[in-house]
Amino acid sequence: MDELLLERKVSHRVYQKLGAQPEELNKFLKGGPPPKIPQKKRGVRPVAQVIISKADDVTLAALVKQLESLKIKISGYADSFVFAELNGGNLQKVATLEEVDRIFLDEKVRAMLDYALQTTKAVAVWRLFKAQGKGVTWAVVDAGINDRHPHFASSEPNPPPDPQYPSWWQADFEKRDWFKQLNRDGRIKVQPLVTGNTVALRISQVSRNGRMDPHGTHIAGIIAGKDPQQEEFGGLAPRAKLVDFRVLDEGREGPVSSVINALKLIRKINEENNRIVIAGANLSLGYPYNFWDFGCGGSPLCQAVDQLVHSGVLVVVAAGNEGYRQFEAKAPTQRQEGEEQLFDKYAPVNLFTLQSIADPGNARLAITVGATHRHHPHYWGPSFFSSRGPTGDGRLKPDLLAPGEKISSCNVNFVPDSYITMSGTSQAAAMVSGALALFLSIYQEFIGRPLEVKERLLKTCTDLGRERFHQGYGLLDILRLMQSA
Repeated sequence: MDELLLERKVSHRVYQKLGAQPEELNKFLKGGPPPKIPQKKRGVRPVAQVIISKADDVTLAALVKQLESLKIKISGYADSFVFAELNGGNLQKVATLEEVDRIFLDEKVRAMLDYALQTTKAVAVWRLFKAQGKGVTWAVVDAGINDRHPHFASSEPNPPPDPQYPSWWQADFEKRDWFKQLNRDGRIKVQPLVTGNTVALRISQVSRNGRMDPHGTHIAGIIAGKDPQQEEFGGLAPRAKLVDFRVLDEGREGPVSSVINALKLIRKINEENNRIVIAGANLSLGYPYNFWDFGCGGSPLCQAVDQLVHSGVLVVVAAGNEGYRQFEAKAPTQRQEGEEQLFDKYAPVNLFTLQSIADPGNARLAITVGATHRHHPHYWGPSFFSSRGPTGDGRLKPDLLAPGEKISSCNVNFVPDSYITMSGTSQAAAMVSGALALFLSIYQEFIGRPLEVKERLLKTCTDLGRERFHQGYGLLDILRLMQSA
């Protein structure tokens, strides 16, 4: 097979870009003839932006001259490469030139989620296990999801009701006494959404007075959904369903009580259906641990998290972004030469902070996630902003790390850009939520067994060689998690 790869002058990605059929591409990859390229696709002759490498025994100028003689559209060249545009008519002509060594597709390079997908091995899992998250529902407790984003749309124009998801999202539980007690002020609004959409249900506790904050939509896009324009760019569990619990306002703030209400609603939805309908919850939110009022891990929100886990639901929480702080402190200044230094001036002091895990990341049963670099985690280790342990009572936190730097996901308004880049342990937590949804879609016998899943998750992490209270058990590794079962 290696010899065949060396003999192949034109990358199969070029043929793919020009519209070759998949079955012909497969034959080509196995040593068959070059695929046929359609003359026109939807009335337009397809073109491909390519990188042409020169043969070793010729100069770059000689290659450029030959391409110009064929009237090839050249956009530039550097070192041993020429950047050009080819179509099906002139591809073979260029490929036969002696001055040409190889022809590659000029791929789109972007600081996007697909970097993190490779780092966490999600793409390998998609291919090996055919896992897409189908049959798993995850709660996103955040600032709201714009379900109209194309990323969350169904691939079918008129999708039928999914038998995996019965009528629980028709909000029959609104009639129950427990819901009326929870919703005495009437602020909890339940809204079933479009059949087939990734976002199946919205439960909001927020009155919208302005534009929706982008945070919740960004987090949701990391967990599930798929870019309709790209084959391998989407959430880690593209076919999972999401429930949108809106607890944060347009200023990205909300009361702890709203979060606790959301966690109780998850428990009650599962109880009403006599099974685990919502298998996990993502909480990319938090606040500084208040040691004056609570023992560490004993705040009401931490208790609500632990209670939800005991009910059979995985809870993934962001560690916090307080790993690096600037303080105002008195600093010495020397007034005159020979005089003693006097502490009479305030100056900023920058420090990395231990014991900076936020609540509810201090919850004992939560899966608390710190952040690392999206595609060089072994080199960079934990992100500078990622909160570090131990907890105030000496427990190991964070539990693990996941990519959280410069992660591209859904833009809430998707105009003019469908995707935007954000960083934080919020994004890292969403990575772990997507990974676990992916795992449960293959091994559904683990739904309702969160402590066992957490144990497997942590045992299969990759040690980055950093201090345990910085990295936890190490880097998320979805492939090893899958293989563990």
